[in-house]
Amino acid sequence: MPTWNYATVHAYGAARTIADPGWLRDFVRRLTERHEAREPAPPWRMADLPEPYIASMLMGIVGVEIAVSRLDGKFKLSQNRPAADRPRIVAALEGREDADSRAVAELMREREPG
Repeated sequence: MPTWNYATVHAYGAARTIADPGWLRDFVRRLTERHEAREPAPPWRMADLPEPYIASMLMGIVGVEIAVSRLDGKFKLSQNRPAADRPRIVAALEGREDADSRAVAELMREREPG
């Protein structure tokens, strides 16, 4: 049974685009390093790509910065399901191999009405 549970944050504030190519390159590099570090295989690195390819890809990316004025957290953690179903959903999520599923299971345990 799919659960489609999630936790998310909505950020509100003034956004601006950033046209500085150096800023964008550094930001994409840092973002890539952060997310590739989770992969089991050797991480994908921008430095391993030909410079003309990197330059052409960066031209298709718009840098955006948001001065956050408000954050709203939203949870959908099977609140719509009967209380008797939730332990089974938690167990199924905990049985998955990905960390995100296990993190959602933990949130469900923490937020279960007691």
